[in-house]
Amino acid sequence: MEAIGNAGTAIGILSKDGVVLVGEKKVTSKLLQTSTSTEKMYKIDDHVACAVAGIMSDANILINTARVQAQRYTFSYQEPMPVEQLVQSLCDTKQGYTQFGGLRPFGVSFLFAGWDKNYGFQLYMSDPSGNYGGWKAAAIGANNQAAQSMLKQDYKDDITREEAVELALKVLSKTMDSTSLTSDKLELAEVFVLPSGKVKYQVVSPDALSKLLVKSGILLHVLASGDCLNCVRGPLICDTIWSFHLSINWKRLIRQFLNIFNFGDSPYNSFIMSLLSKLRCITVDVTGTLIAYKGELGDYYCMAAKSVGQPCPDYKRMHEGFKLAYKEMASNYPCFGHAAKMPNIIWWKTCVRDSFIRAGYHYDEETFEKVFRRIYASFGSAAPYSIFPDSQPFLRWVREQGLNVGLVSNAEYRYQDVILPALGLNQGSEWDFGVFSGIEGVEKPDPRIYEIALKRAGNIKPEEVLHIGDSMRKDYVPATSIGMHGLLLDRFKTSDAEEWRKSGAVVLPDLEAAKEWITSEKSAR
Repeated sequence: MEAIGNAGTAIGILSKDGVVLVGEKKVTSKLLQTSTSTEKMYKIDDHVACAVAGIMSDANILINTARVQAQRYTFSYQEPMPVEQLVQSLCDTKQGYTQFGGLRPFGVSFLFAGWDKNYGFQLYMSDPSGNYGGWKAAAIGANNQAAQSMLKQDYKDDITREEAVELALKVLSKTMDSTSLTSDKLELAEVFVLPSGKVKYQVVSPDALSKLLVKSGILLHVLASGDCLNCVRGPLICDTIWSFHLSINWKRLIRQFLNIFNFGDSPYNSFIMSLLSKLRCITVDVTGTLIAYKGELGDYYCMAAKSVGQPCPDYKRMHEGFKLAYKEMASNYPCFGHAAKMPNIIWWKTCVRDSFIRAGYHYDEETFEKVFRRIYASFGSAAPYSIFPDSQPFLRWVREQGLNVGLVSNAEYRYQDVILPALGLNQGSEWDFGVFSGIEGVEKPDPRIYEIALKRAGNIKPEEVLHIGDSMRKDYVPATSIGMHGLLLDRFKTSDAEEWRKSGAVVLPDLEAAKEWITSEKSAR
């Protein structure tokens, strides 16, 4: 699985008139002779092709096996082998290598694209275990989670092959490790049906790829990035763009991008000089930044006790008891018991029981079980939380700028699966990926949790990420220590805010102010 995770990203998209496969070619050394053949795409039969990620020697064995199986079927039945039958046959071979000692699994994942008379165009994904499934859009290799998240957001059922190509290039440009996407760093193949009824497998040439990159606007994005600032006024533009004989509209658009880099009163100058132009991702803390607790802790403990006929506990004692119990549990079993493999509900049951005992309340087992179930259900819902009014608009605005949004929080899995969606903060519309301590086993202020976020964002550089939080110790210091930009919110006008500013941190009252700062020239200073 490590070999697959380190391999270049491959993306497959099923459209109504074909299947598109796009793969990133990883150059491991500048001394390596560039291959003239494809590295990621392979033809199995006239009607089936595949993209691979993983150990190439393993892939070659399986591809040759699939080719033999396809030809044997054609020889026996005088018709092409159904796509799913071919995939299943190959996956049976892969699964067999997981059953016996002395054999190791094949270290490769596949995306299969094909067409047959039974089901038309099809896309399948297969992993080393031999499992496979049909997909409308899928990604394998490095940064596949980030790619899958973007595909889930932008894929449409009635997408055409041309739109699928543009979507695949867009997703790959935002998830690949390289800072820019050019024709020599990727491969593009398509499976479609000709007017004559013949199935065609076609690998797009580098020249055609360059034109597609310009048409989709990706090359323009590369020109607008800081890496290409020095070359914008040079002859490179004429050599790489004007020679493509683009339409007048595209030439006008390119001129607008070139004007950005002029030293005049261009309306785009403030954007180029702002921090936003240098970012590829913004990570955000959750509690205190996007959402807040509603009411007091005692409210929910009181309701739980009353629901079983018990008197309401004293709020102050309950609050102090919980603080001590939570601190001890977090010390003995950090990250909600992740390392100890303690179930989430057991961690919280131990903490809640100790909270009551420290507050001076002792329930019998049956009564405590009922009280705890009520408390656990309450804090696993949206009831105890409120979302700040600027949270959802801000997250959506960031994603509209083409940036990934990541959530970094010392929270357990219910934040990701239940609480945030219930509050209207959904993965795919407000955020792209989450790094939660109860899932990852690392918690703030450990800088490793931010390193995980960088990987989830596509192995991007720390200087391409801004982290927004409400704690100097847990958010600002660890994030900036690894090279990320930092921004603190002081929503509740805390007494520490002035000290934060004196230490050099940017401190703002809310996300509206954060948006203005990110797009201003001040943010780049």
